[in-house]
Amino acid sequence: MGLMMLFGSLFWIALLVLIVLAIMRLWPQATGLPGREDEARSLLRQRYARGEIDKGEYEEKMRDLSS
Repeated sequence: MGLMMLFGSLFWIALLVLIVLAIMRLWPQATGLPGREDEARSLLRQRYARGEIDKGEYEEKMRDLSS
């Protein structure tokens, strides 16, 4: 009986952790974590550094992300 209670408790704890992680992923601005926009800016900077896009395209896309 004690083992069943342990696994039941672990299940609910794991479920609660998954719910909290899902909320943090859906609302990153509320948690202070970097969101997808930061990822997009980082990717854009990397593409510019590799020479895949020119300065004009880089600046245009950064403005698009800012608006």
